[in-house]
Amino acid sequence: MLQIGIPIGPRSPQGRGPRPVVLMPSTSIRKMEYDLDRRTLSVWFVASGKRYEFEGVPPETFAAFRAAFAKGRYFKTISATNFRYRLVASDDPG
Repeated sequence: MLQIGIPIGPRSPQGRGPRPVVLMPSTSIRKMEYDLDRRTLSVWFVASGKRYEFEGVPPETFAAFRAAFAKGRYFKTISATNFRYRLVASDDPG
């Protein structure tokens, strides 16, 4: 079952409210989080446990990712675009 929710806890860096978090049953993607203020999409992977942040992601792209039936397939289409990304260190909060 797809769980879409607003967590109680970490707020956006500007304190404007919690970040939307999406947990899903996926063989490749464990979780994703979107920071509207920073337009940053964070994606955690099942196999590696690694987290990547993608910069400059429009809210519409996050909404489409969240709504996509096949999250892994949709992720491949957005990660192949021109979004800057970085691997987030495992001790980096998030």
